[in-house]
Amino acid sequence: MNASTNVQTSVRERLLPWALPCLLLVGLVVRLPLLGNDGFRNDVQAFESWALTIAEHGPSHFYANAGFADYPPGYFYVLGVVGAIWEWLFRGSDPSYSALKVLVKLPAVFADLGVGAILYAIARRFTSQVSALGVAALYVLNPAVIFISAIWGQVDSIAAASRCWASTS
Repeated sequence: MNASTNVQTSVRERLLPWALPCLLLVGLVVRLPLLGNDGFRNDVQAFESWALTIAEHGPSHFYANAGFADYPPGYFYVLGVVGAIWEWLFRGSDPSYSALKVLVKLPAVFADLGVGAILYAIARRFTSQVSALGVAALYVLNPAVIFISAIWGQVDSIAAASRCWASTS
């Protein structure tokens, strides 16, 4: 081994622990400007309505006041938190509900990043750290995954994240 190899190894060893957090941060930064898009309007508006209904009436009275609700009850707790945050921070200053639209998309975005981290952890059991980062990057930076949550406003990654988490525990 020569001095050049030792320096390269040393730099790599110092940078590699930061690679996953940096990847997840890049994934978040890529998604943030896309959150204002209307997405699939029917679903996004339903999520907004449900979030406000839970925040206003509480989970025990949600079904009596929501009208149509066809998602699993667990997701309504997520929307309850979203609705409470919107009411606390934006109720008086968001008459167009644009902040609410962003807030209802954020759980799916965070779930995307969580799935990326879980995929890294699973891949790390079987391969090198660099290869595991590649696996996570293929998911976190996948244009289809970004489109589904950040632009289209779908919440499939929330179920995926909870399922991945359950299977790794």
